[in-house]
Amino acid sequence: MNPHTLTTELQGAWHRSDDLFGRLRDLDQRPIALRHPFVFYLGHLPAFAWNQLAVAALGKAPTGPLDDLFAFGIDPESEDDVSGPTSFPPVHDVWAYRDRIRADVLALLPELLEGEGPLCEKGRAARLVLEHELMHHETLLYMVQMSGLALYPEAPEGGDGVAARLVDVPEGHMQLGADFDGIDFGWDNEFPPRTVHVPAFRIDSHAVRNSDWQAFVAAGGPEPIPWHEGYVRTCCGPVPFDVARGWPVQVSQAQAQAYAEWRGRRLPTEAELARIRHRPEGANVDFGHHMPMPVGHAPDSPSGVNEVVGNGWEHTASVWESHEGFHPWVDTYAGYSADFFDGQHRVVSGGSWATAGRFLRPSFRNWYRHDYPYVFSKFRTVAER
Repeated sequence: MNPHTLTTELQGAWHRSDDLFGRLRDLDQRPIALRHPFVFYLGHLPAFAWNQLAVAALGKAPTGPLDDLFAFGIDPESEDDVSGPTSFPPVHDVWAYRDRIRADVLALLPELLEGEGPLCEKGRAARLVLEHELMHHETLLYMVQMSGLALYPEAPEGGDGVAARLVDVPEGHMQLGADFDGIDFGWDNEFPPRTVHVPAFRIDSHAVRNSDWQAFVAAGGPEPIPWHEGYVRTCCGPVPFDVARGWPVQVSQAQAQAYAEWRGRRLPTEAELARIRHRPEGANVDFGHHMPMPVGHAPDSPSGVNEVVGNGWEHTASVWESHEGFHPWVDTYAGYSADFFDGQHRVVSGGSWATAGRFLRPSFRNWYRHDYPYVFSKFRTVAER
């Protein structure tokens, strides 16, 4: 490992951040009340970088009050529970803070690689900063989706998509997680590796489409939050429903579970999705597009259960909780996973169009509140055998 490699990786993520923020006209806008306004994330990304790489890993001093102001995001249960700062510095001051932190972080990379301890070995603190930056691109973009802004001049791909059929998956054993020294970086919940037995199950070959959800709405089910007056909200502007009818429907885990029960089925578990995980060529991931594509756009997977990776994070029935051997190895960020072991969060799997390629490793795990509807998501159902 050398500083040049880490510099290149960080600058690549920063370039994507700058492109995204550069497309936003009003950084004070707050499209989702359960999240801070855009300007918070402009300051949060460099604040996290300094707090973790410089202060935590290398023992450097804080730079000032902005390190604390932008330190933590929010994940309230409801709008009534929203807390945190109500005002932020002028945007030009936040830009200046960001630029100063970035320059100082790059200057510290040689020292990081010479240091001792888990955060320094393999440059893990830099990768912590890198992946945190990439994670928040997705946060910002689902906020953009709700803002009504059309950030990207991309024409949608329409069509009916592919209707799901049930696929039988035989029982088997599955390894979840990874060995700490076996990958260049992983979050605390990815370790240690564990083997689980997965009984045989029957699962949809494809995700539930917007057109499939229409019948649930007609039966009294909720309308998905991206649907609005005959259109579907996207980061490229509103798309007519008739064009988006074959896209995977974006709903909360609780709504997906209600749909599954309405069908006399259930949601898959994290281990079941891991059992048939496959990233097909042409998967809608890593900003190849800036919106969903029709279900079934990618080639079939070997198991017959298709597009488990890409086009939306897949909802599961699995509660986000600790597992045997869990250890929050980043001492200064011990709450990254553990703060959400509250029974209110569920595991999601696979990744969306806005999920960076680094997060497509099999050991990576993600989660959201069970009733949070803003995630670029999808789901499929499991039928009892």
